[in-house]
Amino acid sequence: ALLDREADMERDARLTAMGLRVMRFSYRRLTRDPEGVYVDLRGALGLAAA
Repeated sequence: ALLDREADMERDARLTAMGLRVMRFSYRRLTRDPEGVYVDLRGALGLAAA
């Protein structure tokens, strides 16, 4: 798991350096609060909440 996190951090850093925004959501949040994830994603895209 530690190596996975390190690889994730390296990948995130590369994507951020390319000008991309990385958003991470846990499986738990995706399954228990999909509406909240939806709101977060719309906010990141600059879209009004629907």
